[in-house]
Amino acid sequence: MKRDSFIFYRSFYEAIVLMPPEEQVKVYHAIATYCLNHKETELDGMAKMVFTLVKPQLDANYKRFENGCKGGKPKQVVTKPEPKANQTVTKSKANLNLNVNVNEYKENTLSGKLNQTATARQVIDHLNKTANRAYRHSKTSLEPIVARLKDMALDPCGLDKYPDINPYQWCEFVINRKVAKWGKDPKMSEFLRPETLFRRSNFESYLGEVLTSIKKSEE
Repeated sequence: MKRDSFIFYRSFYEAIVLMPPEEQVKVYHAIATYCLNHKETELDGMAKMVFTLVKPQLDANYKRFENGCKGGKPKQVVTKPEPKANQTVTKSKANLNLNVNVNEYKENTLSGKLNQTATARQVIDHLNKTANRAYRHSKTSLEPIVARLKDMALDPCGLDKYPDINPYQWCEFVINRKVAKWGKDPKMSEFLRPETLFRRSNFESYLGEVLTSIKKSEE
């Protein structure tokens, strides 16, 4: 049962374009290999995270392909077992472990174990590399990034739905997205600077764009 084509959605592209070019190549190759040969490619870091987000849709499409080769999806009759006498029926509780990583980050932030300034320096390094800039680790550049890292740690506001993505990676996604949109525009590229990208009102809006792209890739 050989598959010669597959569906690639815009939402996949919008999630992948947030990544550095070398990571994008890995994900594109992994998607093609999985869809055509149904074999997973070993990935790590951001590439693994994005592939994990799009994999449910790839699986759903592959299932449709299999059913089409078999002449259609067979009807299934699902029956629920009747509860026994005197048996208490309880609803399953939601998974309470989803926020473990975020909560751990929050606890470390409050206890001082995590140094946001060091993380902010890494964010500036990523911005310099991705946008071809040369920002120093100055107080002016570091302060807005540190503030946003603390905001995300103390008040995730929906980010806790993705416990495998830490605050530094969210900053990377925002930078990658804005570089992809503004990098070739001389006027807009001037705003690829820490004090603009990480101003609270701006960053919340840019982060919302990233979340929207990720949610689309899950549909």
